[in-house]
Amino acid sequence: MRLGLQQAKIGLSKNTVVKLLILIVIGIFLALSSGISIAHADHLPPSCVRDITGGPDVPIDPELKYQFGPKWGVTIEGQVRSFSYDGHIHNATANVEKHSLNFNVDSSCLFLRLSRDLIDSTQNGQDVPFTVLVNGQVSEDVVEDVVPSTGDRVLSIKIPQDYSNVEIIGTTIAPEFGALAALLVPLAMAGIVAYSTIFRKHRGSLPSQKDLSQIN
Repeated sequence: MRLGLQQAKIGLSKNTVVKLLILIVIGIFLALSSGISIAHADHLPPSCVRDITGGPDVPIDPELKYQFGPKWGVTIEGQVRSFSYDGHIHNATANVEKHSLNFNVDSSCLFLRLSRDLIDSTQNGQDVPFTVLVNGQVSEDVVEDVVPSTGDRVLSIKIPQDYSNVEIIGTTIAPEFGALAALLVPLAMAGIVAYSTIFRKHRGSLPSQKDLSQIN
């Protein structure tokens, strides 16, 4: 009987030790996990670089990163000009006098593929960076590139806030001579009408072919 009680005590102490060990292990795990910093997605800085990768021995089109699915149309001098983009755009307008495009954006990154006949930024025949304003401030978080096959300008813009205003200022915008052409066309038409009126008025005073033959 005494032997059985001793065995029961020994068994009870073993169970207690096991439970204590389990509690110690759990406590150590909790202590360690509390000191580990977990990076959540919303705390990570957004990457505004399109990295296209493929499987082993799979050739990747070098221009695949410039292919953006959506297109947006902006009206300039009565003509709709389209551009490709990636991101969330709510509105896009053009300012011919400032040679600029203006966007209302709701995304952390904005990718734009702009043809040179839409907007360009050059100096002495060489490409120069666009001036990019985010909420009225000059942004330095801009990566520019050129599509080799077409020469289109590509901009990758990091947006610091979820909803922002983005303005891209270049040196030329379509139609480059829109305002001048609108002035010259009416002047040219007026000149043609005036010339035709003068020619008809003085046509009767010119010698006819019969008169010229008599003189000879």
